[in-house]
Amino acid sequence: MDTIEINKAIVRRYVEEFIGKDDMAVFHEIIAEDYVNHTAPPNTSKGPDGVLYFFHNFLKPSFPKLEVTIHHLIGEGDLVTTYKSLHGIHEGTFMGIAPTGKKVVIDIMDIVTVRDGKITNHWHVADWSSVIAQLQ
Repeated sequence: MDTIEINKAIVRRYVEEFIGKDDMAVFHEIIAEDYVNHTAPPNTSKGPDGVLYFFHNFLKPSFPKLEVTIHHLIGEGDLVTTYKSLHGIHEGTFMGIAPTGKKVVIDIMDIVTVRDGKITNHWHVADWSSVIAQLQ
């Protein structure tokens, strides 16, 4: 397997096992200690602790049973891009909106850098306005 395919497999594993199943062992295995989230919200950590905060204090409390669908997984050099959808039911307060019980789809595009088997850099675009519209 060439490096690009190995990097894609690492990212697929991260998405399916950490994001989809909240497997913390996979998170610690795959995320580099010097990881940087270049699109972290203002006043939040850009490191691994920021990722954990986002999932465990923002996303998962609102949508505890997220399922992930990867639509596209593309690699070039040390970059891997995913276009994916997270599917969940709104069971906790999200951006000030009380639980509605509605099904939600969150579309996300990520670009990550993979070096030596670890994700080191991350950029993303998520359609949060669509999520809010789905909850109204």
